[in-house]
Amino acid sequence: MRFRVLGDVYAEQDGIPVLLGRRQERRLLGLLLIEVGRAVPTERLADLLWDGEPPASARSVIQTYVGRLRSVLSPFDVRIRTISGGYRVDVPAEDVDLH
Repeated sequence: MRFRVLGDVYAEQDGIPVLLGRRQERRLLGLLLIEVGRAVPTERLADLLWDGEPPASARSVIQTYVGRLRSVLSPFDVRIRTISGGYRVDVPAEDVDLH
């Protein structure tokens, strides 16, 4: 699977676009792909997703977004891992246009 984060967040498998969900879900995936292979703390994700003004429910909303992304990406063997206090996406860096 190939990912684009420069511009709109986009994914494709064998030249076929993969629907990544809603705007905030795509933003979350983009943030994880920028830091591919490294855990991003949930607090940092919340600050970036809501421009420094996260709602009180940010942690549970992020968990929902991660669940939806996992459902979309798991058939392609793309894993979003829960790491102590955050999340990490495991894909080869060369599969992300930024890297």
